[in-house]
Amino acid sequence: MALTAERYQLPPALAGTRAGRVDLRIASYLLALRDALVHSGMPMDQAEKLLADTMYRLMRWLQQPLNLVAATVHPGSRLARTRLREQLARRAFYRRPDWVMTDVDAPGCYAFDVRRCLYADYLGGRGEGTFCERVLCDQDLRMAEGHGEVLLRTGTLAGGADRCDFRYVVGDRDVGQVQPVQKRSPRLPR
Repeated sequence: MALTAERYQLPPALAGTRAGRVDLRIASYLLALRDALVHSGMPMDQAEKLLADTMYRLMRWLQQPLNLVAATVHPGSRLARTRLREQLARRAFYRRPDWVMTDVDAPGCYAFDVRRCLYADYLGGRGEGTFCERVLCDQDLRMAEGHGEVLLRTGTLAGGADRCDFRYVVGDRDVGQVQPVQKRSPRLPR
């Protein structure tokens, strides 16, 4: 793979918001970092794991204020906290037209679908859908785990699905009764 500036160029019209432009820069920087690490001799899986771990620490830090607000407003309901935290994240970080997210009625969980994702658009357009899934999409699963939640997902836009489906299950619920039932596709080891 050639390390050229063109590979990391940001399409001028892809993002419509300031937050979207920041998201694109993050995706571009992560791709450049991965390529540089691999070019210097680090195995691809190890480079992607390093970036995924670093992104997790960053995302955890960015979500701390959202978690605090959600816990203050809904101290007794983990599912209500999850819903509020995700809705606040949409307002702060994942705004239209760059991200298209729609709540879905699903019994026993908080559910929404993502129909447009800047990360998938940018990285998928460079043939890096797998990288997007391993480093960025996996953050959703890691964050849910860190909050004591289970995120069920059958597919991602980066992986070629028509949507990213988010189904958050909290507590002692039988996850087998909530659709979809696939918790996680194979990813990098933790």
